[in-house]
Amino acid sequence: MANRKDEGGDVEGFGIVFLEAGCFEKPVIGGKEGGSVDAILDGKTGLLVDGRSVDDIATAIIKLCSDRSTALKMGQEGRIHASNLTHKKMFERYQAEMMARQL
Repeated sequence: MANRKDEGGDVEGFGIVFLEAGCFEKPVIGGKEGGSVDAILDGKTGLLVDGRSVDDIATAIIKLCSDRSTALKMGQEGRIHASNLTHKKMFERYQAEMMARQL
């Protein structure tokens, strides 16, 4: 999903789709704008590209399709990354941070 900011300034808020793909060990390609930069660890769980550049998008697709080892590793890392960003884990981190501030 090579997202990009549109003319009105609207952009993908987070990109849960990238984490959903990670749950299934799929490497991802996303645009360098919006929330995808938080959901994708560039070069580790997938690739961030200029969402307006057909060449960037094509290069990323070719890289993942031609380098199976890299694609598999990114997929595995994507699963780990997604498992660390579940609602439960995020709440637990938030709760721990709030408790630490009260001390």
